[in-house]
Amino acid sequence: MMYWRRSIVALFSACFVLAPAAAVRAATVMTLSDSAGVYLMDTSTGAVVQSYGTLFSGTSAQNLAQDLSGNLYVTDATGALVKSTFNPNAPTSATAYSAGAAVGTIAGLPASPNARLSFDPTTLYCASGCLVTMSNATTVLWVNPATAAVVKTLTLGTAIGTNGDIVVVPTAVNNETLYVIATQSLYTINATTGTVTGPVTLSGPTGALTGSAVLPNGHLVSCEQIGSGSPWTLWEWTTAGALVASHTGITTGSDVVNDLASVPATFTVAKAGTALAGPGDSMVYSVAMKNTGFFTYPSGSIADPVPANVVISGTTLPSSAVTGGAGTCTITSAGGAQTVVATVTNLSAGATATLTVIGTPNAAVGTAVNTARASVPFDPTQYGGETLTSNSITTTFTAAALAKQVANVTQSLGPGTSVNAKPGDVLEYTLTFTNRRAFAIQSFALSDTIAANGTYVAASAACVTTPGPLTCAPAQAGGVVTFTYGGGALAVNGTIVAKFRVTVN
Repeated sequence: MMYWRRSIVALFSACFVLAPAAAVRAATVMTLSDSAGVYLMDTSTGAVVQSYGTLFSGTSAQNLAQDLSGNLYVTDATGALVKSTFNPNAPTSATAYSAGAAVGTIAGLPASPNARLSFDPTTLYCASGCLVTMSNATTVLWVNPATAAVVKTLTLGTAIGTNGDIVVVPTAVNNETLYVIATQSLYTINATTGTVTGPVTLSGPTGALTGSAVLPNGHLVSCEQIGSGSPWTLWEWTTAGALVASHTGITTGSDVVNDLASVPATFTVAKAGTALAGPGDSMVYSVAMKNTGFFTYPSGSIADPVPANVVISGTTLPSSAVTGGAGTCTITSAGGAQTVVATVTNLSAGATATLTVIGTPNAAVGTAVNTARASVPFDPTQYGGETLTSNSITTTFTAAALAKQVANVTQSLGPGTSVNAKPGDVLEYTLTFTNRRAFAIQSFALSDTIAANGTYVAASAACVTTPGPLTCAPAQAGGVVTFTYGGGALAVNGTIVAKFRVTVN
C-alpha cells in the first residue's frame, strides 16, 4: 500500500451570504429647508439627527439630491445646479460639507415647481451616476452632476402634476423605475418607455406633499408641508401607495421643509483564496464586508453557509474582526445547519468587517459550490434590501496524482500496472507523484509496503527525479519502503519519481 503524508495548510476560496441583522436599523434621509439649511433625519423616529447649516445660502434652493460619495446637489429657481462637497474626514458637522458652489445651468430647466431632483446611482447614462429632474410635466432629464449637461431625455406618455418630487429606484443592472409624488398622488414611470401608471391617491396627508426619498426597505417617504415655522409630518408608503407609517411634529426651527434626498450606504463583499483543496487540508473561508459609504453603518450581519461537504473545524473556532476603521464584529451563531453568522455593528466609513471560518473537506473528490449573495439595508444598485448575487465559486476536492508501475527486470517485461513473474525474478516498482494541489507542498513522504511474497533488494530504493531544492532520502524498514522529502517544496504540477526492487520468493 502506498500513501503520502503532508503538513500543509491550504488557503481555500469561499463564498458567503451577507444579510441584514435581525434588528431594524434606523433609516436616514437628508432634508432641505427654505433657508437652504440641510438636516439629517431619522425616519424611524422623525428626529433630526444632525444639522449641517445653511449650505446653499444665497441661492433659491428648492430641490435636493445626494450622490454615492455623499455630495449634495440642489437646483434653484434659475435652473442652476449647485453642489456642496462632502468631506469624509470631517470631524464635526460644521466641516462635513462645503458651502454650495455652482456647477452650471441645466439647459431647459425652468423655475420650480417642475424642477424635481433625485439621484440615479446606476451607470446607465453617467459613469458615476446621474441626477434626474423634470423640465416640465412630461419631460424627464438625466443630468451629468459634474457638468450640468443633459445626457438623456425621456418624454412621458401622460402629464404629471407640477409639484412634489421624483425618486429613482433601480430594479436591475440596466433597468429602473421612477416614482413621482405630487400633491397627494403617486405616479409610477417606466424609465425606458415613459409609460405612466397612476395616479394612486395617498391616504393620510391633508396638505401638499413636497420632497420624496427612498428608504432602505424600499418604501417611499415624503414630507407634508404644514406652514412656515410649524412642525411638519413625514409619511411612509410602499411603492404601491399603501400607507406604512407617519411621524408628526417634526421641527427644523423656523424653516419650512422643501425637499428630501435618499442617503446611500454602499458596501462591497470580497472573496479570496484558491480553487483546490485535498483531504485533510485546512481550508480558510473568509468574506470581507466593507463600508464604502460615508456614514457609519449601525447594524448588519455576515452569514457563511458552509457547504455540506466541508466540516467546520472544532478546534479553530470561527472568528471575525474589523479593520480600517471603527466597529465591532461578533460571532453570534456557529455550526448547526452549516451556517456561521457574525453580527456587525457601527461599521464606520471605510472600515471592513471580515468573517473567517476554518473547514476541512470530508471527501477526497467532488466539488463545493457557493454563490455569494449580499443583502444590505440600502445598496445603490438594489434599493430596499434586495439580494445581490455574485459569481459562483467552485472549489474542487482533489488528491495528488500518484501512480505505480512494475517491470520484470529478469524477463524484460513491462513496465505496466501488472506483470508476469516467477520465483527468483527481480521486479522494479516505479512511484510517480504529481502535485495537483493549488499550492506547493513540503515535508511529505511516499511509502509502499512490500508484498509478503517478495524480498526487498538491498540498497535498491532510489530517488530518480527530485526537482531542486527539494531533497529525497530513501529507506527500508519492517517491510516498508519510504521516500522522505524535505529541504524545499514541490511546486504546483511538479513531479517526483522514485524506484525500488524486490525479488519474488
